[in-house]
Amino acid sequence: MSSSSYGSAMVPKTVKHCSNAPKLELYLFPLNEVEEVMRPEALENRDPMETKPLLLKLPIEIFLKIIEYVLDRYEYSHTTYYSALLSLRRISKRWAEVMDDASKLWTRVSLDSPEELVEMALKKSRGRPLDISGRRGTSSIAARVEAEAHRWRTLELDSPGSYGTFINLLSQPAPLLEILNVTSSSYLDPTIPIFNYAVPNIRVIKICGCQLPWGSPHISNLQELSLQQLEGRAPSITEILDILHRSPHLTHLHISFSMISLSPFSSALRVKLPHLQSLVLEYLAPEVLNRLVRSIEVPHDTSCTFHVPLEHDDPLEEQLAHISERLGSLELIPQTEPPILSLKANDGKNRGMLDLFGIEAELRYFAPGRSNAYLAVGVGAPLERHIDILNFFASRLQFSSQSWSPELRLTDTFHAPHIDKTIHLLGTLSQALPSVRIITFIDTTNRVDRTTDILQRLFPPDLGTTRLFPHLAELTIQARLHDPWANSFAALGTDQGESGVVGHFPLGTLRFRGGAIRRESIELLQGVVPSLLLDDVKVQ
Repeated sequence: MSSSSYGSAMVPKTVKHCSNAPKLELYLFPLNEVEEVMRPEALENRDPMETKPLLLKLPIEIFLKIIEYVLDRYEYSHTTYYSALLSLRRISKRWAEVMDDASKLWTRVSLDSPEELVEMALKKSRGRPLDISGRRGTSSIAARVEAEAHRWRTLELDSPGSYGTFINLLSQPAPLLEILNVTSSSYLDPTIPIFNYAVPNIRVIKICGCQLPWGSPHISNLQELSLQQLEGRAPSITEILDILHRSPHLTHLHISFSMISLSPFSSALRVKLPHLQSLVLEYLAPEVLNRLVRSIEVPHDTSCTFHVPLEHDDPLEEQLAHISERLGSLELIPQTEPPILSLKANDGKNRGMLDLFGIEAELRYFAPGRSNAYLAVGVGAPLERHIDILNFFASRLQFSSQSWSPELRLTDTFHAPHIDKTIHLLGTLSQALPSVRIITFIDTTNRVDRTTDILQRLFPPDLGTTRLFPHLAELTIQARLHDPWANSFAALGTDQGESGVVGHFPLGTLRFRGGAIRRESIELLQGVVPSLLLDDVKVQ
């Protein structure tokens, strides 16, 4: 295609310079003007006799970059993608000619599109690899798309309506297929030769609700594997480990809400995944989750998410031992600034899936820096077990004095009758993280009890009492009402002053964040803390 002009266009400011092209500063116009031209209403109301150029003349290559930029916002919807594309074609005959000649604009095919649009896309894409998606589609459209299976690059099927159509699509040899994403409730016979065993380039498999021939050696060399809601159609633990063993370059692994079978005869294979970036294991049977964690060796900076349900009497050591082993290597994650460790007792409010999965105690660890790695562990259990669970995790933390000291955040852990357990939790954390300098207490329920007891452990009035977190320099309270905390600080500060120990707390900064506080409470704190900051707090 030559660089001759096609008509006129406006260049959004985000378009980069192309080699051998004129300086784009000459053509920079606000993107909203481009969008205004592309609105369907603008196209319908445009005066056909208008002779004033809508856009300045540009080389074809730059014009197509603009079109791609605009169409990129419809990346996840083939329907709106083609609605926008066809609208742009109607602007002028020359625009239509140039866009029809750009085969890469026509590589998306939806089974839900009108048959004439599917035929148009298949024709204009001119042999390029295709990205296929859709739900139902007619038998004639499905047959037309099946005939192009040799060109499939992506196949995304969402609850196909016809089982026969579903099977036919999955039975075609697809030598170029890289991504398979299927959501279906259909039971798929595992003996069916998926893609006729001809998918040498498959790299991404995402399956929700249906079955594949998991034992097939053709499921290998994957970069991403996601298995969700498989119930009785899930692979066995042995089949999963075999797939992982055949995929040493895997970067993302996600298994959730699936009934993975485990038996005494299951494989004892241990798999190394040195390139894994993300590991998500959610709501599997505890013994299955532990087995997977024990059997998969991943880098220290792999981001991990674990969610496990516990019964009332499940022993923590037995059910959480292998997950908690991950805590011992947190300090080995490359870091360029202090990490954040969050512990949360969750009463289930604001969780959309509460009715299904109950409430969770949560631990989250985030290491900012080169990898931005994190560890997230959620344990579904009765609220009365949450502090015990968090204490179990805290006791397994291992940070040397040479490592970064994390910022500590505790959420909703201060409610009676668990306050004594919370104080014990603070003691455990202080032993594991003695160098902590920043702590945030977050209360989302307005049910904080015995704040004075908590502060007395952080700032003991008795010199003979060991102080928790001896290096604490900044304490933040995030709550709806700050008066209980302010009153406790003031009372404890007054007691310390009368005893002649200190006139104020050994603390650099006390910060109240969000919520409200009375002016009288602020006055009580004067002279008690060296620096008081109010961050988005309403003073009443």
